[in-house]
Amino acid sequence: FRELSVNQIMDCTWDYENNGCQGGEAGPAFRSLVDQKAKLALESEYPYIGVSGYCDRNIEHPVLEVEDCYKIEPKTKAVKEAVMKFGPASIGISVPDSMITYTKGLYNDTECYPTTSEMVHEVLLTGWKVIDGEEAWEVKNSWSTHWGDNGYIYIQLRNQEWNCGVTTDAKIPIIKVVN
Repeated sequence: FRELSVNQIMDCTWDYENNGCQGGEAGPAFRSLVDQKAKLALESEYPYIGVSGYCDRNIEHPVLEVEDCYKIEPKTKAVKEAVMKFGPASIGISVPDSMITYTKGLYNDTECYPTTSEMVHEVLLTGWKVIDGEEAWEVKNSWSTHWGDNGYIYIQLRNQEWNCGVTTDAKIPIIKVVN
């Protein structure tokens, strides 16, 4: 498993009114990367520092280029099928106070609404699994491996009315390997 540089994407996609840690979103970021024909690096070459900064375009070992972006239909079945077929999806989620103190198990907060005005944090949907006897979305967060369940949260999958927005605006980049 090779992890792409999150910081490079935050640093180098400020066009399209995308604002990195101050309001960055996957759709505009992917569009920016497509238009720039940007070559992306691995995390090891362009490490995550948790803040947006200067875009370093001198990537010594680029690994891929984003060719397009696929918006997934906002339904549980469609999101599951897309993740199975194409891999992880970029999603926006809501972040109620209860999420900040999450440590493990099934996250099931009826106040975690899926409306776009509530979805303020971009994360990675890596799949789903059974947690505490129920299906849950497996979501990788950027708040470090010290948060949540080793950096992941498992959001209840059964009820879309309080799934924190997992299925509301999921996107998958179409990529081309360059190295």
